[in-house]
Amino acid sequence: MTPLRVLACTVAEAEPRLRRVLPDADLKVVLTTSAALETLKRDAFDLLLVGMRFDESRAPEFVERIHKDPTLKRPPIVGIRGAAREVVISPRHFDLPMWAMGACDVIDLSAIPNNGVGNRSIRERLIRCVRA
Repeated sequence: MTPLRVLACTVAEAEPRLRRVLPDADLKVVLTTSAALETLKRDAFDLLLVGMRFDESRAPEFVERIHKDPTLKRPPIVGIRGAAREVVISPRHFDLPMWAMGACDVIDLSAIPNNGVGNRSIRERLIRCVRA
């Protein structure tokens, strides 16, 4: 079975948790919009994770750009938040636009225990989005 290919557009603080959530995935982490757009033009992914604080909280604008660009390969999108960094926008200003733009799920990592059971529950939600 080929590993799940996941592009995570997020802050560096989220990477260790995502690697625990998706230990067998081919996980690529990018920290800027320009890197994410270039990566989506070049490679295909099974899932796109977009963090609330991605590229200085430009996550909703980034997702909107993806929708408007027909040249980009666009897998199912999941919004993630809860990395250990100061909040610059409120969760509702992230969650509502993500849902409105067709996110398969929005997950608050800080609300789910960072242990085997919690990480497995996040992984199951992500896999459901891939299979949807």
